[in-house]
Parts: sequence; structure tokens; C-alpha cells
Amino acid sequence: MVKTSFTPRPDNRRAIIWLTLSGLVLSLALMEGNMTVFFLFTRAKFGWTIREYTIYESVSLVVQMVGSLLALTILKKFFNVSDSMLTALAFGSDCLQNVARTLANTPRDLYIGVGLGVMKSISGPMGRSVVSNVTPQDEIGKIFSLVTALESISPLGSAPLYTIIYSNTIDTFPSAFNAVSTGGTFLCFIWMLIAYVLEKGLPRFTLNPWLFMFAYAPVMFSGGTCALITGIFCNVNDVTTEKNRAIRMGITEGVLFAGIFVGSISSSYILQWTNSSTVFAISGLSCLLGLLYIWLCVSETVDCGEFEG
Repeated sequence: MVKTSFTPRPDNRRAIIWLTLSGLVLSLALMEGNMTVFFLFTRAKFGWTIREYTIYESVSLVVQMVGSLLALTILKKFFNVSDSMLTALAFGSDCLQNVARTLANTPRDLYIGVGLGVMKSISGPMGRSVVSNVTPQDEIGKIFSLVTALESISPLGSAPLYTIIYSNTIDTFPSAFNAVSTGGTFLCFIWMLIAYVLEKGLPRFTLNPWLFMFAYAPVMFSGGTCALITGIFCNVNDVTTEKNRAIRMGITEGVLFAGIFVGSISSSYILQWTNSSTVFAISGLSCLLGLLYIWLCVSETVDCGEFEG
């Protein structure tokens, strides 16, 4: 998997691959780190409650879904913008949203940032499309497994880093962590512009980018891994005591990231020995078994009747 990613390739293809992968991993690390403290920031600076924060996140999600689909349709279909340029525009959109967050003095400024970040959610699928365009079909699985593994471990560093930054700047410059995100996403934007220049004129291994967008649809509508992990930690919080909660959450987090890391690596070998359909079948079966286990063996810890009326 790692060897495949570092294999020398003609026409700067290895540079294009690593510029794109670096942008994808860094942008996800910045997003995960930002999510760690952003609610604390809105509560401290604007006095938001969880209800106001949830409304903001819901609006942001809807704007990104609708805006990304419209932008992709218009720019791809009518202007034939390349996947690398679309990825660069997505990182640029994310950077502008972080600028708005950094300079925000009122809640309205945060909502302006939502509008500026309208394209940011297509960076993932478009970035993977760029990699697929410059990589032979029999090597795509290994490279995607590497980026997934790197994405799974990146929050282990970014989350504590953002917590430290926020804790040390809350009294002087509470938006400092947003400034860090601005710099990081601007770096991703520059990397993708370089990849765009290197990719121009190269023959491609064509793969329809809409396949990646459709694959992301369930994640966009359900909250994906973020919602799953949030639910897991909420359940752990409900079933533990103050005395053993910290160690239980630590074990849970370690198991989660270890599982993602091992699965990312093993999937590349399964793909090598079999085919992509087998990988997807095993993944789907694993998700089904997990769903059945939660449904049959994990008790609900919240009385939904408390929220009625």
C-alpha cells in the first residue's frame, strides 16, 4: 500500500497523487480539530445554546449539500472544469468560511461563512477523483486505503492540538483555532493549484466523478462516521460512572481508531487478492452485523418520552 503510493511515475503523477492526498488528509484533520472546540467557541463568544448550535449545523449541512450539487453540475457540465480545479475551489471555499469564522463578531457573520463554504464538501469526492484519474485501475484501491488510514489517525493529533490552542487563547483571541484552520485550508488550496498545473494535458484513467458523489450521499444525509462516533460516546457516557468514565471512553476511542486503521490496511490486500465487489460486500456485511448487534444487544439509554410535548 505505502510502496504503491511512493512508486515513481511518469509525468509528475506521483507528485499529483501526494499533493492531493496531503490536501485530503490535512483538510480532514483541520475539520475534526475544529469540531472539537467550535461549540465551546460559539457558547463563549455568542452565548449559544445547544439548540442554536444545532440549527446552525443543520443550515450548514443543507447549504453544503444543495450548493455542492449545483456547483458541481454547473461547473462540470457547462464549463467542463477539471476535477483538480474543483478540488482547489472546494479548499478555497473552505478557507473563506474559516476566514469568516475567524473575523466573526456576530452570529450573522458565521452564517455568512456558511454561504462562503458552499462548495467545501466536494473536496473529498473530487480529490479522490483526481487520484483515480492519474492512477491505474489496479492500484487505486491501495492508494485509497492509505488515505483512509491516514484520515482515520489524523484526529488523534488534531483534536488535542485544537484543544490546547483554544484553552490557551480563549481570553485573548478565542478565534485563534479558526485562524489555524484558515492557514491550513489555504495550504491545501495551493497544493491543489499545483496539482492542477501538473495534471493539465495528461491522459487520464477516466472514472465518473458522480460515482464518488453518490457514494457520499448517505454520509451527507446521516452524518456518517461523525454521527456514529458521537452516538457511541453518548452511550458510553450514559452507562458509566464518573469514576470509570474516562478510562472507558479512552478504551472506546482506541478501539475505534484501531479498527479503522486495521480495516483500511486489510482492505487493500483483500482487493489485491479478490476484487472490489468482494471488498464492498465484506464492508456492507460488517455494517449490517454492527447494526444488528446494536439493535438486539444495546439497550436505549434515553427515555424519548422526556422530549415529547
